[in-house]
Amino acid sequence: MIADVRALALRRRILPDGLDRLGDDDDLWEKGLSSFACLDWMLAIEEAFEIEFPQAAITRDGFRSIAAVTRAVDRLIAASARDWRAAA
Repeated sequence: MIADVRALALRRRILPDGLDRLGDDDDLWEKGLSSFACLDWMLAIEEAFEIEFPQAAITRDGFRSIAAVTRAVDRLIAASARDWRAAA
């Protein structure tokens, strides 16, 4: 999953200097992530994984690193699966 989230970040060019030397836990804001790039990336993630970030999850901390975003995506996918099973 982390590779997929990273690939979307790379495709969306979220950082001005690229992701080549970026660790999964590196602070994206310190590396130059802008609010606009973050929003664009978030929308791409929502589309790719068919999820929706709740407003409470859309924070600087929630998008601080590739790892943090991946954890949020994992939680949202799991919650979506639980909701689907409960409705069936």
